Amino acid sequence: MAEKRRPQDGRIKIRKPDNQEVELRLATLPTAFGEEMVLRIFDPDVLLKSYEQLGFSREDRERWNGISGRPHGIVLVTAPTGSGKITTLYSTLKQLATPELNVCTIEDPIEMVEPAFNQMQLQTNIDLTLAAGVRPRLRQDPDIIMIGEIRDMATAEMAVQAALMGHLVLSTLHTNDAPSTITRLMELGIPPYPIRATVLGIMAQRLTRNLCPHCKMVCEPDEHAWKTLTQPWRAPLPKKF
Repeated sequence: MAEKRRPQDGRIKIRKPDNQEVELRLATLPTAFGEEMVLRIFDPDVLLKSYEQLGFSREDRERWNGISGRPHGIVLVTAPTGSGKITTLYSTLKQLATPELNVCTIEDPIEMVEPAFNQMQLQTNIDLTLAAGVRPRLRQDPDIIMIGEIRDMATAEMAVQAALMGHLVLSTLHTNDAPSTITRLMELGIPPYPIRATVLGIMAQRLTRNLCPHCKMVCEPDEHAWKTLTQPWRAPLPKKF
């Protein structure tokens, strides 16, 4: 890259040894000691998973299917950055997508190309913002609209308008918990009544640590060790131990 004086974003596609394509998202920033670069890995196998692979319990799946299966309204996934919000939305859209439904997305950027969705990439250089992208989408006979993120008042207003017009809207917000999402929408300028009339449900999620599949070992804890590990939940010692 010849330009080193200003922040830049870009993407690179590479192939793994098994010939599968993986996308790298780059972000550079000029600093006093040179350019700082961060790479994010976007693996299609990671972005599109079943609810079971995402770690949803049976009760969670039933509740989530009940919310996301409604014909109109707003469904929100909230979490800090890097907590898998878009992964959850992609998996949800994949479950909902059928040949009879027009599933549309408005993203910045498009995280994964999926033939079952009608995906639109934002272009800020021509003022095609999230809010500006929702408006023409409403004229394309959509059944389900996924907005990558509700960032400002204009986008929030368009999401509410789309829901009131009879569309199902899925989106994300950056909040720490589900109740804070309502507060955030009100801070963006949405009155309480439209929130109550359109928001079907909010899911706050976090990533959990997984053991390394290559170096994990079987361990049979005794009763004392088990109580120490599970004290906050008071889970009983499994019978197999």
